[in-house]
Amino acid sequence: MRSARQGCRSDPGTLVAVVTVAGEARAPALFRPLGARDRVTSVARRLEDAIAAGLLPPGSRLPPEELLAGTLDVSLTTLRAALHELRTMGTITTHRGRQGGSVVTVEEAWLLDQSRRRLARLRPTELRDTGDLHAAIFAEAARLAAERTTAAERAALKTSTASLEAGDLRAELELHLEIASLSQSARLLGAELDYLLSIGGLLRLRDSTACHGHCLSLESVATSILAAQPARAYEAARQHAHALTRWLIEQVVASASTSG
Repeated sequence: MRSARQGCRSDPGTLVAVVTVAGEARAPALFRPLGARDRVTSVARRLEDAIAAGLLPPGSRLPPEELLAGTLDVSLTTLRAALHELRTMGTITTHRGRQGGSVVTVEEAWLLDQSRRRLARLRPTELRDTGDLHAAIFAEAARLAAERTTAAERAALKTSTASLEAGDLRAELELHLEIASLSQSARLLGAELDYLLSIGGLLRLRDSTACHGHCLSLESVATSILAAQPARAYEAARQHAHALTRWLIEQVVASASTSG
């Protein structure tokens, strides 16, 4: 892991988290197909959640419209209607032409403010319940990953782990998804993504010390998987998940004390 920087940040780029089930590369996890109900709203909400969580940070470029519509399993008309909603809100900007595309343009300061507002609405019991579920999900995903990864997948995981930099929120979240994808369970990956979309944005409120500690514990999970040690990977992932939950609860308690 690279050295820590001040606070947590998100780097622009192309989302690289890929679902791998039974060795077959599938659509990026973030863009898995949506249900049929109110698809325009669902697409817009999925992208909004990803931006708020840090998976699509300011400056990042969305995939080409045809690719995005296909992986979400919606029509191009539906996707463009959803993108229009996001443009109206100032969340993205779309440029037409050969070098065009949609780019996230919402400001980081606004995202930080939204994260603080959301933190103030949360309750410790809610976070504890969600955190307990996440610990079970992530621990089992890590255990299965340690059992099932191929040599090529281990090489890719090693590269991702080595490039992890404390404070790079997007890289941290993507490593979570990569580990979950290595379980070769679409359900575990989907559950991990849902959790990250729900709390990822709150992690941008961490200081450099918390970022560094969480990245070190996540690196320990990956190292256990690389060593093909399922029991160790399970325990490392469980401890990492609980560390995230403890930090979140501490922030909620501190926020309540300050506002009170």
